[in-house]
Amino acid sequence: MSFLPNDRPQTWFDEFLSEVASDHRQLLACREARQGRSDWSFEHAVKRTQSFYDERFNGYHKVGSITGAQLDRLLVLVEALGRDDFPEV
Repeated sequence: MSFLPNDRPQTWFDEFLSEVASDHRQLLACREARQGRSDWSFEHAVKRTQSFYDERFNGYHKVGSITGAQLDRLLVLVEALGRDDFPEV
């Protein structure tokens, strides 16, 4: 199942915003669907997803695909993954 919109963004930054928002919604859906199971940890899934994005976005910034300001905005979203106060994208 994909949570990405049908009208895909045109820039790397816009694409990344959509991906992080999609993963946030997917993490919340998995938390609800897998509640009470001992073979899956919401906290672990969030940390792994945050680690993935942190490395990925810093790499895109390093090669100039996104600006420092864009990186900062993305990392705020990454930090908020799985939280109720996840910013509107």
